[in-house]
Amino acid sequence: MTKKIGGFYNGGTESYKYCDDPVEAGLKKGHYYYIVGKRDLGFQTNVRLEGFPNLEFNSIWFNKQDEFPTTYLAISKEAPIVGDCLFCQRFVSGRFSPIKTSPVTEVNVIGKDTFSVMTQNSIYIVQISSNT
Repeated sequence: MTKKIGGFYNGGTESYKYCDDPVEAGLKKGHYYYIVGKRDLGFQTNVRLEGFPNLEFNSIWFNKQDEFPTTYLAISKEAPIVGDCLFCQRFVSGRFSPIKTSPVTEVNVIGKDTFSVMTQNSIYIVQISSNT
């Protein structure tokens, strides 16, 4: 059995030309897509994805699993703010340890008082709690 390869769509839309628009095609940032073919154009490599027949996308829009930063679970008394460092308790090796993150680059709400936080170095799933 051949191992399927793919990548996580990173939200990119940059392209020289000769590829389809990922937004119009319905690609979702952070979703994993299997690559079923590729075409080297010299200046750009396009890939074809399973479930998207006859469409080609720029290969730089997809990251392999090992290209992502480490992800941590954390709790904090404060909500994350883009541009600021976050003071939180990071869960590592079975216990919480206080840290100050590198500057926050992106924040997404994923639930009540719960955020996905990207910093310059890591990704955090942060629960806001007044008890930390």
